[in-house]
Amino acid sequence: MIRLFRVFIPTSVVALLVSEVILTYTCYVVATFLMMEAAPEVFLLDDNGWLRIALVVACLMLGIYFHDLYTQFRIRSRVLLLQQVIVVVGVTFLSQALLVYLRLDELILPTWVMIVGSALTLILLPAWRIFFSTVVMKAMGSERVLFLGTSSVSQEVVQYLMEHPETGLTALGYVDNLEAGATHVVDGVGHPVHMLLDGHHHV
Repeated sequence: MIRLFRVFIPTSVVALLVSEVILTYTCYVVATFLMMEAAPEVFLLDDNGWLRIALVVACLMLGIYFHDLYTQFRIRSRVLLLQQVIVVVGVTFLSQALLVYLRLDELILPTWVMIVGSALTLILLPAWRIFFSTVVMKAMGSERVLFLGTSSVSQEVVQYLMEHPETGLTALGYVDNLEAGATHVVDGVGHPVHMLLDGHHHV
């Protein structure tokens, strides 16, 4: 957990956010070097290209946030994930159109840089999200939590932790007050496993 402004944020959320900002920014920088006929360095440094890209990336991150993709890491459908990213990119295009309407030309990305950068984002962002949720999350590990009591509240919290691995907490189980010297441990699919304190267990 990372504490920011008195709010505890899971390390995995911060890691995903930072990595996706870097990834999407890189996509548009690469698009700049691919599509700009003039020196791309001049566009990035002298024409506020870095700021224009930053605005696009900020719009993308806000779209991802409002789709709750930073509160739900578990990918239930890759097709749904792709659809969500497409919607986010579409809204980003609309934000660029708004800047055109407002005649804020100094904040607008060139058309082909926007198109190519967005295409790279559509390919790489879902792929990275899948890799992060299946590989990086496991490598980061998590803290194990044992609950005291088997109340409905405890069971709801256990269920929530199982559905939200981004919290960085794994529900080991909960102590059963109904039977002295025993605990109920939740397995990987949410079924309670009866475990005695001497280490022997059975379902």
